[in-house]
Formats: sequence, C-alpha cells, structure tokens
Amino acid sequence: GLLVLGSSGAVADTVTIAAAADNTMYEYDALSGAEALSNGGGQYLFAGKNASGFSRRALIRFDLSGSVPQGATIDSVSLTLHMSQTVAGPVAVSMFPVLSSWGEGLSQARGNEGGGAAALSGDATWYHRFYSATTWTNVGGDLAAAASAVKTVDSADFYTFSGPGLAADVAGWLSGSSPNHGWCLVGDESLPATAKRFASRTNLDEAFRPVLTIEYTPAAGCVGDYNQDGGVDGSDIEAFFVDWEAGQATADVNEDGGVDGGDVEFFFVRWEAGC
Repeated sequence: GLLVLGSSGAVADTVTIAAAADNTMYEYDALSGAEALSNGGGQYLFAGKNASGFSRRALIRFDLSGSVPQGATIDSVSLTLHMSQTVAGPVAVSMFPVLSSWGEGLSQARGNEGGGAAALSGDATWYHRFYSATTWTNVGGDLAAAASAVKTVDSADFYTFSGPGLAADVAGWLSGSSPNHGWCLVGDESLPATAKRFASRTNLDEAFRPVLTIEYTPAAGCVGDYNQDGGVDGSDIEAFFVDWEAGQATADVNEDGGVDGGDVEFFFVRWEAGC
C-alpha cells in the first residue's frame, strides 16, 4: 500500500535514521583550469558562500528501506544538524530535494575543510554527479524548484529543519512515487561570507552527526500493531499471547482457521517488520 501523508488520531511511532551518504559541492572555475573539489570522506558539510564569493552546497541522503511499515501515515519529518563554525550571523538555509543520483567518494579536505579537496572517483562536485564520468544537468546540482524546508541558522548549535515539505518528500520516496536522492542544503548565495559548517555523517563526535526523525502512524488493521494503539511495540506481543493462549479467534492472524504455532511465526514476522 502507498504511504499516506497526513495526521491520525492514533498514537504515532517514531524512527530515527542516520545518514547513508553526504558530501559538499564546492564551486570552482573550471574554465580557468581549477581542479574539481569535493569532501566525501570529510567530517563537515558546508552551505553558503565563502569569503571569496564561491558557493558551497551540502548533499545528504538517508536510506529509508525498512524504516516505516507499508500503509503507514507520515505525520512529521525533521532533520537535525549540528552547525559548528561560521563567520556570518543569521542566515536562511534551505533544503531542496535532489532530482538526480550523486556520489560520496573518498576525498577528504584538510583543516577546517572549507577549501575542499581534490575530487576522487565517484565524488559529487559542482559539475559532476559522479566524478569524473557523469555530470549534473545543471551546474551546482539538479535540484527541485522549491525548497521543502527553510531554517535560520545563526551561531554554533543544533538546528532542526521540519515541515510538511519534508514529510511529503519522505512519503513520496517511501511509496516509490519519486526516487530518493536526498536533499541539498543551500545557504545565502547572494553575498560572500555566508557559509555555515555542519557535522557530516563521519564526524568524530557521533552526537553531532545528522539525524532524520520520522513520526508515523501504522495503518489500521496492521498485524504487528495487535492491540491497535497506533504503535508496534512490546505491548502488542503481550496482547497477542494473551489471546493466543486463550485460543481467541483474533489470534488467528494468518487466517488459516486455527490458532496455532503458524500464527506465532506470522505475528513475529509482521511485528519485526513494523506492521
């Protein structure tokens, strides 16, 4: 079944997911012979312009497979990032869905990582989706026309991006109606010295790494949510075995006409799958 975007009166479940890939695209003047820059293996991501007026855009993607049961309602989605360095004051940072696949290579910038490193095979760069064989259709990344979320980022701290746009993106990715190529963080590119530095998925401090939080409500009739309280958890196991031991017809979850070991196996497969 397709995932539904909306709200429900049932109690929502929450899942948190670590990033599967991230990288920074560093603007450079290819016509002048400058080398392609990236930072696939670095500790940091950048969004905005540096003091010289060159843009940086951060790419981030999450593997959603198995995270939410089929038929669930997506109630909310939020992305929490840690910003650790900037020379700018409050700056609006926008999250755009990425429309093409891209790579995270082994490039790793030195120092504060703001200058990037020479791109390596498979890296995303300002011109390439996968260095050096595959280019973006649009320089700086193939991005949706509209941002899914915008957050004002000021001094060093944790920042959470949220809103219906992110929920719609995740619902579409999970249902298969649109491909999951993640998001691109774009800062203020109207002026120099607006860049913000965020922790990447490989940051040495695990507490600073990006986290995606999805709140959802399982579909009505979900086998794993045996007590139908909107959550797939330990209380469902308890409720199932009370009925199973009593031979209640409701415990015939595989609907073969008998309450037996087959129902136990069927229930736990669905419970572990979240539905």
